[in-house]
Amino acid sequence: MGRASSPERRGRPDGGAPDGSPDGSAGVSPSGGEQQLFLNTFSIGVYSELVHARERLEKRIGKWPALAVGLAKVLTTGSPISVVTNGRPRSIWLLFAGNGISHPAGFAPTYRTQLDDGLLDVRAVEAGTPLARTRLLLAVLTGTLHSSRVLTTAQVRRLDLEVLRGEPHFAYDGEVTHATYRRLVLDKIPKAVTLYRPADQDQWLR
Repeated sequence: MGRASSPERRGRPDGGAPDGSPDGSAGVSPSGGEQQLFLNTFSIGVYSELVHARERLEKRIGKWPALAVGLAKVLTTGSPISVVTNGRPRSIWLLFAGNGISHPAGFAPTYRTQLDDGLLDVRAVEAGTPLARTRLLLAVLTGTLHSSRVLTTAQVRRLDLEVLRGEPHFAYDGEVTHATYRRLVLDKIPKAVTLYRPADQDQWLR
């Protein structure tokens, strides 16, 4: 299970979860700040807008054309944000942190082979390189995003994140939150999810 913890405490007078979440996905972290759990993905920037734009089009024109069209749209209407990640200042269009290593490469992963690797799969699209928008679109259209200078990747156990400028649009499992905090620590909670499968494993895998 992925966890995003803010050192900025924001409670409610009725004692409920800080954002009113009734299912326990949000609450107070051990350090006293706000905490939000995510099963699959955390993202900031235009990532959630890109996913929604792609999903609206992919049944009609296919996944990768829909990704290119959606990307052109969000790059036209969106703005990059200034952040600090693990002490490094940078300007980015989006940042994606997956709960476990995801495949394929790029910023449209579709599957994972395991959930217990203890790692966050972090992918960011840089906005500070020259001609970043053009480079990004060309990389997507030519299928070379995984080797493009505008995409940076890392597999880490913890990510310290601070948004310096721009609207962060924190999204947990695709749901965008309207958070007032701008600093987060992302990490993993070990053995937080119980998985069930049929007793006959061979039949389940067919």
